[in-house]
Amino acid sequence: MNKEMTLEEILDADVKRNYPPGTDVGELIANINDELRQGGELTRHNNTVIVYRPVEPGIVEHHSFNADTPQNLLDANVKLWEFLQKAKAKEAYTTYTNPKINDLLKQVPDKFKISIDQDPDGVFTAKVAL
Repeated sequence: MNKEMTLEEILDADVKRNYPPGTDVGELIANINDELRQGGELTRHNNTVIVYRPVEPGIVEHHSFNADTPQNLLDANVKLWEFLQKAKAKEAYTTYTNPKINDLLKQVPDKFKISIDQDPDGVFTAKVAL
């Protein structure tokens, strides 16, 4: 297993892998802080961090930042969905631009039904029925 990284190291690794060149990690941290100020929470599984918050009753938006394996990214999201399910949330969703995430989501256990849509700008939205 990889050494445990700091939040900034995880974000930096994720930015280098998944964001356009020149993306500022500091700006990403500011955005996460805004989410937290709006009632969001942060959870961590190994070197994957997920920021999530309710956007309306029963519906939770979440975003993952991964400096770990794809499997750990998947495991971290499944753990979040299990937690949200126990908390009586009805749906969780996330947006992303990396099409490889679609293949990863095909490995999600059957207890979670996922629908994926793509907008004209290439942004995917995965909705998970809890």
